[in-house]
Amino acid sequence: METICNPTVYQSSYEEGRPSLKSFALAKRKQKVCKRFRAKQICCGAEEAMDNGISNSLLSTVLPNSIKEKVDLPKHRLISGSAISQDGRYYIVGGKEHLSVFDSISGEYKLKKTAKLKNIAHHLTSLDYNDYSQKILVTTLNEKVQVHNLNLEEEDVSIMKLRDNPAGHFLLEYDENRCAVFDTKFSEKDGSKCIVLLNNGFSICDLEENKIIANVENSHWEEVNSLMVKPSSLAENIIITGGDDSLVNLYDKRLIGSKEGNKACGKFFGHNAGITSVDITDSGNYIASNGKDQCIKLWDIRKALSPDVYTKTKRRYIDFDYRNTSFNKSKRFIHEADNSVYTFTGHTTHYTLIKCSFSPPSWTNERFLASGSFCGCTLIYDTYTGEKLGDLAPSSKSIAKIPTWHPRERKLISSSENKFFIYEHDPEKTTLKSCVGKVDLHSKILKKFKKLQKEEEKDADSEPFKH
Repeated sequence: METICNPTVYQSSYEEGRPSLKSFALAKRKQKVCKRFRAKQICCGAEEAMDNGISNSLLSTVLPNSIKEKVDLPKHRLISGSAISQDGRYYIVGGKEHLSVFDSISGEYKLKKTAKLKNIAHHLTSLDYNDYSQKILVTTLNEKVQVHNLNLEEEDVSIMKLRDNPAGHFLLEYDENRCAVFDTKFSEKDGSKCIVLLNNGFSICDLEENKIIANVENSHWEEVNSLMVKPSSLAENIIITGGDDSLVNLYDKRLIGSKEGNKACGKFFGHNAGITSVDITDSGNYIASNGKDQCIKLWDIRKALSPDVYTKTKRRYIDFDYRNTSFNKSKRFIHEADNSVYTFTGHTTHYTLIKCSFSPPSWTNERFLASGSFCGCTLIYDTYTGEKLGDLAPSSKSIAKIPTWHPRERKLISSSENKFFIYEHDPEKTTLKSCVGKVDLHSKILKKFKKLQKEEEKDADSEPFKH
């Protein structure tokens, strides 16, 4: 595993009148013991227990390290979206044309209801959940946004059209007339508004008024794949987008719609290929982006580059079809304006858009970063040290696409082809295992999913798309 770090040098200042060396050493020793004791008692839930002084062996006592449960979803085929409620009670997952809600009020996630989606094109692309309104936002490869209630009652479904599409125009390849939504998120705490990605821009929609209130066009040179906004956090006014042009853009939600507000406030570039996923910490200080160049980059939002700097910088990225070909790592280059904090490698992005996510602030202080992988493993990285802590490797040979941290318990949910795995902490295991040798599974999984892709193409030829 390769880790690239851009270090910052800190120089301590001398203070006059400081205590004697003996008393200073005793105080430091007491402080260190207190930190370790507090970390063991509250499972590293406090910020002071999550500094660099805590060893990895102690950190391993709080991380999920074993499979607790496997839940099969035969109707979902390849899972495309998932979401979890703020208290962790509900877990929502969506596949090709089905949506399922799981309830953990009894302690374990039990299926509450599954519904077949209507008015879809090809398959579900994304979903999001709002706790205040208890609404589920669903998008597919067409011009419509669906809003479902938590009970998945068919009569309560509302549909919003983003643009007129009388001819039912739909293409899997990029076309200026195509209207396909690849990601969507609620943008307000009460669930009244949402943001949807359209081609190479995004739109802010008022779900109550059923209309678009702002459009940001041509925000990227290529298609936009990923979106992140957290309305219930300190980063509520920050919008992050990632596109096939390898750029990560930063927007101020309060300025959208004004004369200059539709332009990006800052940009991050350093990826060699398109972006598949972006995430931001609840504090709003750090951003993570997963790319088709098989890298995850950690960014400090305070070091975002001005859009003017980008116009003066040579545009460089590798364009390749991640669905059918593998990325040639020998073509990697270091961008001249790359100011990322860390670059993590070890996972693989192939066939589908692999996601990454920060751990919750409640019990990890957002220290860790989880990523799916084509090999089936869920990898965990330490954003404080830049190290890969280990891999969660299921027995099933399937893609690990979307990692979802439980907001309150020491659990991690990883969605796969037509199932999801629940990992929890096992005190008998002191370390996370490494998935060395799992790379051999790539060829087997690739054959399996190429066969699945051919079946989907046959289904698409035999049945017209539903609009």
